[in-house]
Amino acid sequence: MTQITGQVENISQAVVSGNTIYYFMIDGSVYKADINLHDGLPFVEVGSDISGEVNENNEFRVINLD
Repeated sequence: MTQITGQVENISQAVVSGNTIYYFMIDGSVYKADINLHDGLPFVEVGSDISGEVNENNEFRVINLD
């Protein structure tokens, strides 16, 4: 796992296999988070601070909405 911290530069969402997935651009890299990871994900906006742990596929496993 890799720890990341940054500010959301862009955000998008898509439904994949019935689950909403959020895509965040942070420092020029794209990260993914499943809706089941945090109830606050629908309220994240550009400029929000995010930290957490991501796996080798840039998928959040732990997310903190600061």
